[in-house]
Amino acid sequence: MAQPVENTDDSVQEAQVPIVSGRGNKILVIILGVLLLISTNVAVFLYFVGSKAEVTHKSAKSEPIDQAEQTDSNKDISSGEEQVTHGEEDTVDNSEHEPSLAVYKSIELPFVVNFEQPAPVRFLQITVELQAKKQGAFSDVERHMPVIRNNLLMLFGNQKYEEVRTREGKEKLRQEALAEIRSILKSRAGKSEIDDVYFTAFVMQ
Repeated sequence: MAQPVENTDDSVQEAQVPIVSGRGNKILVIILGVLLLISTNVAVFLYFVGSKAEVTHKSAKSEPIDQAEQTDSNKDISSGEEQVTHGEEDTVDNSEHEPSLAVYKSIELPFVVNFEQPAPVRFLQITVELQAKKQGAFSDVERHMPVIRNNLLMLFGNQKYEEVRTREGKEKLRQEALAEIRSILKSRAGKSEIDDVYFTAFVMQ
């Protein structure tokens, strides 16, 4: 009768061993899972830290290049501004050297003189117009008009028909009239701003 009881205990003991082994496996699996999770988190952390360090390193390298590019662009802008400034200065300088517009003044009454006889015509009538760079140049002409008219009448009255009937003779007389007016203004006013003289009417009858 005692043997059946011992067999029962042995069967109980054999049944308990697998139960204890199953719990140990579960604990081992849990520990391995925790270790795997920790190692995964550490790997992910190290990956992000390394990536951030690499980005920071690249940014640190690119900053000097960006600063150099910005410096070059600033130089280009400065050069452009200097060129524009020089261009403006050149424009001002060129405008200062541009010739002024001519202004004209007509001596109101024409000059009428007689030719010496014998001549195919009896008298010469000339209308004179003056040219200057500014209207103020004629103030001295108005002031000394009596002297100018007197000297021009003397000059025109001494001409010969054979000389003034040609184009060359008229041009020679025009240059002599200009020289006479300039001489009067320089002696009376101290300066002459008359640039030229023109005959706007030249009649011989």
